[in-house]
Amino acid sequence: MTKMDETLEKLREANRQQNACSPSGSPGWPRTQEDETMYSPPSPSETRAETLHALFTYHPVTNGSDRQRLQSIRDAAKHLAEVILNNTPPCADQRAAIRKVREAVMTANASIVLGGFGL
Repeated sequence: MTKMDETLEKLREANRQQNACSPSGSPGWPRTQEDETMYSPPSPSETRAETLHALFTYHPVTNGSDRQRLQSIRDAAKHLAEVILNNTPPCADQRAAIRKVREAVMTANASIVLGGFGL
């Protein structure tokens, strides 16, 4: 496991803890004093630096399952872009729609490659 993989795993774990239900059963984190002491997150400055490093580092796709998921997203986006081009007049809104489809693909791909980790 590389140092980057270790950093990503630490950040994912912190993210899971922040999004988990507390032991007291209430949604959110932390809800009680017990939760606060049991599940304290990393310091904000440490987390921010690690988060930015992880988000702006190239993450190659290494397994076939992820490659297939990425391809499925690209295929669906291409189909949507073709539908938009074939059914809308050439104008600024058409270009914006295509641009947003591209943005959606990039964001979805990032969620796969980063394993759900984000800000």
